[in-house]
Amino acid sequence: MTAMDNKLTRKGFSLIEMIAAAVLLSTAVVTICAVGTHSMTNIKTNRENELAWEVLDRQLTVIDYTGIEEFLEYGVTSGEVESPDGAVHYWEMSAEEGYSGNLYDVAISVSWGPMEHRRSVSAITVLNGSGIFVEEEEEEETTEEDSGAMTSDAF
Repeated sequence: MTAMDNKLTRKGFSLIEMIAAAVLLSTAVVTICAVGTHSMTNIKTNRENELAWEVLDRQLTVIDYTGIEEFLEYGVTSGEVESPDGAVHYWEMSAEEGYSGNLYDVAISVSWGPMEHRRSVSAITVLNGSGIFVEEEEEEETTEEDSGAMTSDAF
């Protein structure tokens, strides 16, 4: 048997080939774990932002429904809301009378998290001063007055 035949019949990998394969495999595993961790962090951050926008939307709906004038009359311009996951969101609103009629420029922000890493979202919108609830009550009173007049005329 010659030296050339000995090299051709040998089976298996050398130590250097095994080390190179282990380094490549461990690099791939670490990269996949880092991407997974980063993705989970982004999912948590996006969920927190989504909850904050929901709180902001609900608070604007309450203000619009009752009327911005009611909130300003009672001096309610801030508060806190506990979200379904137990996190506390703090909201703060400022309003200025608009340029036309009963409209108000409303700026509202919602913040959450520890003070050293406080995060927030904010929105600016225009709301009607009287609110939907007041308008519905006025419509019901007008309807009742109209129906009362019709029944008295009918007899």
